[in-house]
Amino acid sequence: MKLTLTAIKRRLCSAQLQTSRNLDSLTSQLVALLSNKERLHELNSIPKEFSSNDIKSSIYPVLVRLIPYQARNFRTSGDASLSRKLLDALIDGLLPKFAKVCIEGLTIATLEMSNLIIRRLSHIIHVISRIAAGRNLAISTLSFLSCLAHSPALYKNFNEKVC
Repeated sequence: MKLTLTAIKRRLCSAQLQTSRNLDSLTSQLVALLSNKERLHELNSIPKEFSSNDIKSSIYPVLVRLIPYQARNFRTSGDASLSRKLLDALIDGLLPKFAKVCIEGLTIATLEMSNLIIRRLSHIIHVISRIAAGRNLAISTLSFLSCLAHSPALYKNFNEKVC
Protein backbone atom coordinates (compact mmCIF):
# COMPACT_ATOMS: atom_id res chain seq x y z
CA MET A 1 0.00 0.00 0.00
CA LYS A 2 2.76 2.41 0.96
CA LEU A 3 4.63 1.64 -2.27
CA THR A 4 1.47 2.17 -4.28
CA LEU A 5 0.76 5.52 -2.65
CA THR A 6 4.37 6.60 -3.15
CA ALA A 7 4.13 5.66 -6.84
CA ILE A 8 0.89 7.66 -7.13
CA LYS A 9 2.62 10.65 -5.54
CA ARG A 10 5.38 10.45 -8.15
CA ARG A 11 2.94 10.09 -11.03
CA LEU A 12 0.93 13.07 -9.88
CA CYS A 13 4.10 15.14 -9.89
CA SER A 14 5.03 13.89 -13.37
CA ALA A 15 1.68 14.84 -14.94
CA GLN A 16 0.42 11.28 -15.47
CA LEU A 17 -2.96 10.08 -14.21
CA GLN A 18 -4.45 13.53 -14.70
CA THR A 19 -7.84 12.77 -16.17
CA SER A 20 -10.56 14.35 -14.14
CA ARG A 21 -12.45 11.12 -13.57
CA ASN A 22 -9.36 9.25 -12.31
CA LEU A 23 -8.38 12.04 -9.93
CA ASP A 24 -11.90 12.46 -8.59
CA SER A 25 -12.17 8.72 -8.01
CA LEU A 26 -8.77 8.59 -6.31
CA THR A 27 -9.62 11.56 -4.10
CA SER A 28 -12.99 10.19 -3.06
CA GLN A 29 -11.56 6.74 -2.28
CA LEU A 30 -8.74 8.14 -0.16
CA VAL A 31 -11.07 10.51 1.70
CA ALA A 32 -13.45 7.61 2.32
CA LEU A 33 -10.59 5.54 3.75
CA LEU A 34 -9.70 8.32 6.16
CA SER A 35 -13.25 9.00 7.26
CA ASN A 36 -14.28 5.39 7.83
CA LYS A 37 -12.12 3.41 10.28
CA GLU A 38 -13.82 0.15 9.33
CA ARG A 39 -12.69 0.54 5.70
CA LEU A 40 -9.08 0.82 6.86
CA HIS A 41 -9.36 -2.55 8.58
CA GLU A 42 -11.04 -4.15 5.56
CA LEU A 43 -8.04 -3.58 3.29
CA ASN A 44 -6.83 -7.00 2.18
CA SER A 45 -3.22 -6.89 1.09
CA ILE A 46 -1.76 -4.91 3.97
CA PRO A 47 0.57 -6.67 6.40
CA LYS A 48 -0.78 -7.02 9.92
CA GLU A 49 2.10 -4.99 11.39
CA PHE A 50 0.77 -1.90 9.61
CA SER A 51 -1.39 0.20 11.89
CA SER A 52 -4.14 2.52 10.73
CA ASN A 53 -1.81 5.44 11.53
CA ASP A 54 0.80 4.01 9.15
CA ILE A 55 -1.78 3.88 6.39
CA LYS A 56 -3.01 7.40 7.15
CA SER A 57 0.52 8.75 7.14
CA SER A 58 0.82 7.43 3.58
CA ILE A 59 -2.54 8.81 2.45
CA TYR A 60 -2.20 12.42 3.61
CA PRO A 61 0.78 13.29 1.35
CA VAL A 62 -1.16 12.00 -1.66
CA LEU A 63 -4.17 14.12 -0.69
CA VAL A 64 -1.94 17.18 -0.42
CA ARG A 65 -0.75 16.59 -3.98
CA LEU A 66 -4.36 16.27 -5.16
CA ILE A 67 -5.31 19.76 -3.92
CA PRO A 68 -4.31 21.67 -7.08
CA TYR A 69 -6.17 19.18 -9.28
CA GLN A 70 -9.31 19.43 -7.18
CA ALA A 71 -9.04 23.22 -7.23
CA ARG A 72 -8.85 23.15 -11.02
CA ASN A 73 -11.85 20.81 -11.21
CA PHE A 74 -13.74 23.10 -8.83
CA ARG A 75 -12.97 26.16 -10.99
CA THR A 76 -14.00 24.43 -14.22
CA SER A 77 -17.03 22.45 -13.05
CA GLY A 78 -18.24 24.54 -10.12
CA ASP A 79 -18.86 21.40 -8.05
CA ALA A 80 -17.24 21.89 -4.65
CA SER A 81 -18.43 18.76 -2.85
CA LEU A 82 -15.28 16.71 -3.37
CA SER A 83 -13.04 19.71 -2.67
CA ARG A 84 -14.91 20.26 0.61
CA LYS A 85 -14.47 16.63 1.57
CA LEU A 86 -10.76 16.90 0.81
CA LEU A 87 -10.46 20.00 3.01
CA ASP A 88 -12.44 18.32 5.79
CA ALA A 89 -10.10 15.31 5.64
CA LEU A 90 -7.09 17.62 6.01
CA ILE A 91 -8.72 19.46 8.91
CA ASP A 92 -9.54 16.15 10.58
CA GLY A 93 -5.89 15.18 10.13
CA LEU A 94 -4.72 18.07 12.29
CA LEU A 95 -3.51 15.69 14.96
CA PRO A 96 0.08 15.70 16.25
CA LYS A 97 1.12 12.72 14.10
CA PHE A 98 -0.16 14.12 10.79
CA ALA A 99 -0.27 17.84 11.52
CA LYS A 100 2.79 18.88 9.53
CA VAL A 101 1.62 17.47 6.21
CA CYS A 102 -1.99 18.60 6.81
CA ILE A 103 -0.92 22.16 7.63
CA GLU A 104 1.19 22.20 4.47
CA GLY A 105 -1.84 20.97 2.55
CA LEU A 106 -4.04 23.67 4.06
CA THR A 107 -1.41 26.24 3.08
CA ILE A 108 -1.67 25.07 -0.53
CA ALA A 109 -5.45 25.10 -0.24
CA THR A 110 -5.45 28.74 0.93
CA LEU A 111 -3.77 29.63 -2.34
CA GLU A 112 -5.76 27.30 -4.57
CA MET A 113 -9.22 27.23 -2.96
CA SER A 114 -9.43 30.40 -0.92
CA ASN A 115 -13.19 30.68 -1.41
CA LEU A 116 -13.68 27.29 0.27
CA ILE A 117 -11.12 27.90 3.04
CA ILE A 118 -12.67 31.22 4.10
CA ARG A 119 -15.68 29.49 5.66
CA ARG A 120 -13.51 27.21 7.76
CA LEU A 121 -10.72 29.63 8.60
CA SER A 122 -11.57 30.34 12.23
CA HIS A 123 -12.05 26.61 12.91
CA ILE A 124 -8.72 25.76 11.22
CA ILE A 125 -6.84 28.36 13.25
CA HIS A 126 -8.51 27.16 16.43
CA VAL A 127 -7.53 23.53 15.76
CA ILE A 128 -3.96 24.48 14.84
CA SER A 129 -3.65 26.47 18.07
CA ARG A 130 -4.58 23.38 20.12
CA ILE A 131 -1.89 21.17 18.59
CA ALA A 132 1.18 20.86 20.78
CA ALA A 133 3.72 23.36 19.53
CA GLY A 134 7.04 21.95 18.56
CA ARG A 135 9.94 22.58 16.29
CA ASN A 136 8.64 20.22 13.64
CA LEU A 137 5.35 22.16 13.30
CA ALA A 138 6.69 25.69 13.69
CA ILE A 139 7.78 26.20 10.08
CA SER A 140 4.57 24.74 8.64
CA THR A 141 2.40 26.81 10.98
CA LEU A 142 4.30 30.02 10.25
CA SER A 143 4.08 29.33 6.54
CA PHE A 144 0.31 28.90 6.82
CA LEU A 145 -0.07 32.12 8.84
CA SER A 146 2.21 33.99 6.44
CA CYS A 147 0.07 32.84 3.54
CA LEU A 148 -2.99 34.20 5.34
CA ALA A 149 -1.26 37.52 6.00
CA HIS A 150 -0.57 37.93 2.29
CA SER A 151 -4.17 37.15 1.27
CA PRO A 152 -6.43 39.99 2.40
CA ALA A 153 -9.41 38.26 0.80
CA LEU A 154 -9.06 35.49 3.38
CA TYR A 155 -8.81 37.48 6.56
CA LYS A 156 -10.97 40.52 5.79
CA ASN A 157 -14.11 38.75 7.07
CA PHE A 158 -12.30 36.96 9.88
CA ASN A 159 -13.88 37.46 13.29
CA GLU A 160 -12.87 36.49 16.79
CA LYS A 161 -15.70 34.02 17.28
CA VAL A 162 -14.19 30.54 17.56
CA CYS A 163 -16.18 27.42 16.76
